[in-house]
Amino acid sequence: MIVFLISENGISERTVRITASSEQKYRVEIIERQFFVEHAAYLNAYRDSGRFVNRKLLFTGGFMEGGFQEIYPDYTWLSENILRIGENAVAEQSCEIIVANESASTVSYLLLETIGSKAIIFDLAQDATVQFKFPFAERLSGQGEMAATGKRFGAGVELADKNNPVAPSQINIKLTKETLTINATDRQLRPSYCCAPDRPDFYHESQY
Repeated sequence: MIVFLISENGISERTVRITASSEQKYRVEIIERQFFVEHAAYLNAYRDSGRFVNRKLLFTGGFMEGGFQEIYPDYTWLSENILRIGENAVAEQSCEIIVANESASTVSYLLLETIGSKAIIFDLAQDATVQFKFPFAERLSGQGEMAATGKRFGAGVELADKNNPVAPSQINIKLTKETLTINATDRQLRPSYCCAPDRPDFYHESQY
């Protein structure tokens, strides 16, 4: 692991992880920032050496909690443009995820999150569909940004019956215009707070 550390006025930043897709088209770096009694993790993504995702907030935590790299140590490229980041030794139930971009624009990134796992899809083209296995733990949220306009969008769902935590066998995620919908084929889901419990939504990221 390569770690670069910058410190100023009691605020420190370090690059804790660099990973590249198999054909080297995409390179991702994870930066951790320590400030006061909190810390946060950000993602930068590069396509053919040019940065196109800048400091996307992935995680926030308190002083007594572990850092992002300690909590999410496992990185796996599911395909050339899909990166999964997961907790270590998390009990997982996987489901089939199908993501369809039915909007009129390419999506720069789509971040999917459940408890203990995150996946980032880069450059989801207009009319494109991707399919992959992903853990499901009680809830799932998605947040992304349109390439042409920079407009952000998001949605979240959770199991309607949490007494039965069995994961859906398939979840369909659809982007129409700038609206994200998430549905399951065999479990009832209800709308929930958009974004993972370990960070704020994109309307409140500016404080970090």
